Amino acid sequence: MVLAAEKAPSGEHFIISAGELSIGEMFKILGEAAGVKAPADAPQPLVRLIGNILDPIGKLFFWNAPLNNELVHYIYDRCVRISGEKAMRDLGWRPRLAPEILTGIVKELQTVS
Repeated sequence: MVLAAEKAPSGEHFIISAGELSIGEMFKILGEAAGVKAPADAPQPLVRLIGNILDPIGKLFFWNAPLNNELVHYIYDRCVRISGEKAMRDLGWRPRLAPEILTGIVKELQTVS
């Protein structure tokens, strides 16, 4: 953000992203850094089935189900690609890799505890 404030023309927009990780990859990195086992993913067909069951029940009873078809779609089907390439190119931003960032967060939290 500092680089954008210093170097970017007024009105320019930048995505600041150190890369993409799946939730499973993120939990694996965090678990390894913290010395705990990452949670296992539930089988996708089971998650879809539960979403299909809870979604109409939630709508019928005006209940915010913990898993519904919209959330299942977001987890498995939604594909959004982001890139910090413009910030790297135009601003000279050099991000750390996502695993390095996550490992640093865990180490920092461990020193605070």
